[in-house]
Amino acid sequence: MSDITYDVPSEQGTEDKVFELRGNILKLYEEVLGYEGPACQREYLLHGPGGTGKSLGNMFLIYSLCEMIPGISILVCRATRKSLSDSFCSVFERDVCTGQESFLGPAPESRVRYRWANGSEIVLFGLDTPEHGYSTQYDVIVLQEAFQVEESTIDKFYRMLRRFHHKLNCLILETNPRHKYHPLYKRMLRGRSTNLPTFHTDNPKYYGRDGVRPPEGEAYLSGLEQLSGNLYLWLFKGEWAGAEGMIYGNWTEDKNLIDPPALIPGTAMFDWKALGIDYFVTGVDFGSTDPCCVQVWGITESGRDGVPNGMIRVAEWMRTLAGLGGASINEWTIDRCVEAYHEFSPMRRIVCDPSRPDQIHTLNVRLGSEGVPGSRRGEVPKFAIPADNSLVRSKAGDMSGLDLVRYLIGDAPGSAKLKVVRGSARAPDPTLVARRHPACWEEEIWGYCFEPPEDGKILGPG
Repeated sequence: MSDITYDVPSEQGTEDKVFELRGNILKLYEEVLGYEGPACQREYLLHGPGGTGKSLGNMFLIYSLCEMIPGISILVCRATRKSLSDSFCSVFERDVCTGQESFLGPAPESRVRYRWANGSEIVLFGLDTPEHGYSTQYDVIVLQEAFQVEESTIDKFYRMLRRFHHKLNCLILETNPRHKYHPLYKRMLRGRSTNLPTFHTDNPKYYGRDGVRPPEGEAYLSGLEQLSGNLYLWLFKGEWAGAEGMIYGNWTEDKNLIDPPALIPGTAMFDWKALGIDYFVTGVDFGSTDPCCVQVWGITESGRDGVPNGMIRVAEWMRTLAGLGGASINEWTIDRCVEAYHEFSPMRRIVCDPSRPDQIHTLNVRLGSEGVPGSRRGEVPKFAIPADNSLVRSKAGDMSGLDLVRYLIGDAPGSAKLKVVRGSARAPDPTLVARRHPACWEEEIWGYCFEPPEDGKILGPG
């Protein structure tokens, strides 16, 4: 812990403000402000649950930089310019720059920068105002709510991080956690960002030095403890897990990911029967601008009303047009379907995206040439069929679509009827990997979320 004290100029003179910084918030403050080495760039991921003091700590840091390093230039940005006015500007002016009306200038919504008499400045930038461009140079860039921003956009900030008026040019990514396949989390694991977790005990407003919560801290943190699901994990526990509004929020890796079976002795083939698989079904989503995907699912004995007792994904191929390097995506998809037909036996059916009847016919012609019989001699087989997307939920209680998948995923430990074999995704698409996008279903499932409307409430199906 430490007390950081400095004079804040005001219209009436000066006043002492005591800012107590703790944990990694203090570490970041001291490392950036006290740097005296050669010119370099660093990136920090300051993350943690809601209310740890991340944002306020960064405000104290950049204010101190502007006070102590004349001529420094700092950029503060967020996904939208309006959110900067509503969040950063209001808190910065209320808690850090109190009483500095002449310093602040126009109203927050029209403010574009804060200027110091010593030549230092803090520039405000919303990513929804692209006219700002990336040609201006800065010493420090702070990105608030970084989880809302694409990683490719974050990388572009390095075009601006090259002023070196302060020898340490740094990019500070400030965020609450999201799911552990999120690009920010992966970026940290790769070592691109310095890992700076924060905790509620870092905030003196909510925890005293004796570890006791004052009344305000007790009220706030008790409210967070009442949250459920992923919001509880993110905003109270500070864990990277799940995704807000997940359609399949009951998916967990402990429950739904399984190890592959042993190999059949003397072969390189897995013993799928050891998992109780009776037959296989292949699913195909033809792609063009979006990735195409071929999945093979092992099915256990069917239960009542045709609902399978279990289904296990045993193979998946996913490719983008760019990832094929100019090869035909249609031919690639058909080749993978034929490969799956020969590798996984007995293959009962190939179920396809119904939007491409031409591709389904071409696939059946190819399957016929591979020995799949038609209903009559010389006839093109109908082994590959279009998916029936007309099913809807009915009052009779049948399940379809999202409800059926959620049911199969299961809620309680041991209840999973839908599982994925670890490592069963084949040769990830190089373009998706390079862009750090999900390259298989078990990575992508975290992004299957209901779109929140403007009021922020998550919409459910129907």
